[in-house]
Amino acid sequence: MKLMRPQFRWSHFTARPNKRRKARPLVAGLLVTALSLVAFGQACGPSFQILDKAARESASSTTLLSPEDRAACAPRSSLPEPTDLTSFVEYLNALPRPVKLSCIVMNLAGPIELIATHSQRSAQPASSARNPRLFIRRGDLLIGIVTSGASAALVELGQLLPNTQQSLKAEFVLPIQSDLISEADGVEHTRLSATGGTSCGTCHTNETQVTLPSGARAFRSDILRLAAQEEVPLAQIQYEAEECARLNSRDERCLVYRALVSSGGLQRREY
Repeated sequence: MKLMRPQFRWSHFTARPNKRRKARPLVAGLLVTALSLVAFGQACGPSFQILDKAARESASSTTLLSPEDRAACAPRSSLPEPTDLTSFVEYLNALPRPVKLSCIVMNLAGPIELIATHSQRSAQPASSARNPRLFIRRGDLLIGIVTSGASAALVELGQLLPNTQQSLKAEFVLPIQSDLISEADGVEHTRLSATGGTSCGTCHTNETQVTLPSGARAFRSDILRLAAQEEVPLAQIQYEAEECARLNSRDERCLVYRALVSSGGLQRREY
């Protein structure tokens, strides 16, 4: 698949001899604006590979997941909608073993609301602009994932607490082999024995311990907002899915991108 990038030619902005001279200031202004946009795009953060309109339509119409892909991730029982920590654990318990990231994403009903970042300032950093950190929003639940690097083995959760700037934190290590898991498993994995708190509290301030309705203990702490200049456009995700299809790649990274784009649409949503 060939990427389409803007191409600027001096001839596009040069006034023809038979045009009036008064048009030249406007032409010059357009030239300055265009060159400024190009320079800004190259100077601010990594360069992104964005699909042109024809490529986006091609990606949306391509069968990115095969029947075999879907069969491998078919749930073993009825799936709840994962909108908080409790229902997400039930969701994981309904998936086939071992639970892989691609199966978690593949079974989410679309459209999928999310936001992506190339920030590496996290315990779950993005590995690159082509492998950003994704925050999928389901109700009050934020599901944090990455598709490459050591953090690809983690699913981080943040359950947003109403009328606060805080969330409950948990994380699960993939692939999940145990037949059944609990909320406590996700919370305990974040615990730091030296402090009694969690690894989340290293970055998320005002951490306090709470008790969940199930009786499990958890920790709440402040939410960190994403930096706007580090956001990755959702077109990048669609590009990666189409590249995976073009290369006929079905590794775990590609299956995640294929599943996202095959979900019924991607919608940008902040938190």
